[in-house]
Amino acid sequence: MGAKIPYRYTKFENCPRATFVSKHTHKPTSCFIIAVIVSVVPLALSILLYNANGHSSDGFAGVASTVLMLLGFFIFFIGGMFIPKLSDRFEWAEKVARKEIAKKVQSDM
Repeated sequence: MGAKIPYRYTKFENCPRATFVSKHTHKPTSCFIIAVIVSVVPLALSILLYNANGHSSDGFAGVASTVLMLLGFFIFFIGGMFIPKLSDRFEWAEKVARKEIAKKVQSDM
C-alpha cells in the first residue's frame, strides 16, 4: 500500500459536483493525470508536424513542432503543480457550485 499524501479541498454542502471538482483539482494523482492528458495535445500535434522518417520539417513546420514539443513537456513536468493554483485562482469549484444551486432553485420553483 502506498503512502497517502495529505491535501486540502473544499466540501460543498448539497453540491456533490462542486466537491468532486475541488477534490480532484487538488488531489496530486488527479493533477498528474490531468497534466498528462493536457500534454498529449501539443505532443501529438508536434508529432504530426514531423516527417515520417523522424526528422523535423524545414521552415515554419519545424519551428512549430519544436515549440509544441517543448510546450508539451513543460505541461507534463510542471502542469500538475499549477492545477490547484489555477483552480483556486479561477474558482472552478465555486462556479460549479453556483450553477448547481441555481439549477436546484429553478427546479424547486
